[in-house]
Amino acid sequence: QVTCSLCLVRPCSLMSWICRQVLFWDHNRDGMFERAAVTYADPEAAKYIWGMCMHWYGDPRYESWPPRVEVPYMDRQKDAKPIFELKGCAGFENVRRVADLRPDKHILFSEGCQELGGRPLSQLLGDWNVGERYAMNIINDLNAGCEGFIDWNLCLDETGGPNHVGNLCCAPVICDGKSGLPLYQPSFWYLGHFSKYIRPGARRVLNSTSRDALEVTSCPAL
Repeated sequence: QVTCSLCLVRPCSLMSWICRQVLFWDHNRDGMFERAAVTYADPEAAKYIWGMCMHWYGDPRYESWPPRVEVPYMDRQKDAKPIFELKGCAGFENVRRVADLRPDKHILFSEGCQELGGRPLSQLLGDWNVGERYAMNIINDLNAGCEGFIDWNLCLDETGGPNHVGNLCCAPVICDGKSGLPLYQPSFWYLGHFSKYIRPGARRVLNSTSRDALEVTSCPAL
């Protein structure tokens, strides 16, 4: 069982407590197991570490920069029409590997955001695929042993900024400085659903699904 503390807006006391803990890595999943193996192998370092934190970047389905491989298949239900699955370096399986390596330590998702990649923000406004990305990452990470999720940008302006290096992004809430109105994006409602039903102190329990496209997690309050 893994204790979950997933909240869209964390209580100040909980955030204050997390900020007093020592977490390492704070980078993408693809290299987290290698770093965990080296770091936890040092007993002097490990005794001060509360856990490890990671990001979601490296998925070519959502980002323009990661290395990618097109794995070919045939659709047997459509006259063997060729299709492919896009693979990158999202590294979902590494979360479980780290959890198995040190089950006494903790894993926290510390950053995720949908980069615009040179596109205008208007192309992503109202895009439910961005919300699906949030849900896919949260569900997979919780099932692998992650205990919480922190968004990188809860609110951004109508350009997807500000950002000191011009890395503009989408966010769950876009604050339109011209109209003065908040624009709630699909990712906001996805995060709100998890936050409403997974309360601090809930426990993740085993679950299953009979369809690959149906992703599930179960975290009842105990």
